[in-house]
Amino acid sequence: MGSTYTIGQLAKAAGIPTSTLRYYERAGSDVRTFLALRASDMTLCKDVQPLIAKRVQDVSARIQEMQQVLTVLQAFLAQCHAQAQDDTCHVLAALAPSVS
Repeated sequence: MGSTYTIGQLAKAAGIPTSTLRYYERAGSDVRTFLALRASDMTLCKDVQPLIAKRVQDVSARIQEMQQVLTVLQAFLAQCHAQAQDDTCHVLAALAPSVS
């Protein structure tokens, strides 16, 4: 590869789909900054480390959010398994806003 990466080359080097990089690019990621830093032969670790640390922080927060969603979904699934399959779904009733 040359001295700069395209999005496709960066995705391949990272072992992730291009669509993943594009998603994070749209979400305001540092993809373009990484590409610009990669273009320089004199990029220092101290310049890259904060970007990676921020990305780790963002991914960790997203994982925590997804873990909470997983917990809720597993509870809903358990409720579905606990009731008769021909009954009205109580999970959907729990999701509906209450009208007073």
